[in-house]
Amino acid sequence: MKNTPTLSFVFEGERVRSLLIDGEPWFVGRDVAQVLGYAKPENAIGRHCKGPLKRGIPTLGGTQEMAVIAERDVYRLIFSSKLPSAERFEEWVVSEVLPSIRKRGVYLEGQHRIRAELLDALAENIREKALPALREFDRKTEHLHWMALNKPDEHERRYQLAVDEIALDYDLPRSLVEALTRHGMSAITVTQGAFDG
Repeated sequence: MKNTPTLSFVFEGERVRSLLIDGEPWFVGRDVAQVLGYAKPENAIGRHCKGPLKRGIPTLGGTQEMAVIAERDVYRLIFSSKLPSAERFEEWVVSEVLPSIRKRGVYLEGQHRIRAELLDALAENIREKALPALREFDRKTEHLHWMALNKPDEHERRYQLAVDEIALDYDLPRSLVEALTRHGMSAITVTQGAFDG
């Protein structure tokens, strides 16, 4: 199962994961349903959502296939929720998360406290550094591929060291560098906000 890069947000203490599919933001349905107070998230998704897709989502236990929902299905879950916080969640998604993803390809926690020009500059800075950083990583690790089968522990150790070096050399978040090395440049638009590693 292919691992899909995700971007994590926090709404009132609850994690909500998102990803881009064909340039459009989609959300992990279970996360949205839990934030909105559904006791059985899978049942809520089946009952209220019209077009969920299955995607491999990275978790602490490995990649798991999960239902992801488009923006229209997020609204369906919001409108059917009984929680008073559903309106706050809708406002947050509509006014902060989606506009930022569409404009910059990134949403940063607390970005409403940062001037728009600084956010734009940060997103541009990351985009400019990503490709040279990925090329340098490939150069540093080009002779390690044989080790993956013969000495997997040593391969992983050297891989992690190379990720650390590139993150420091290019002044990029380690989590972003790791996502770039695993998913290539397609990771840049969905992981820029995940500065949690």
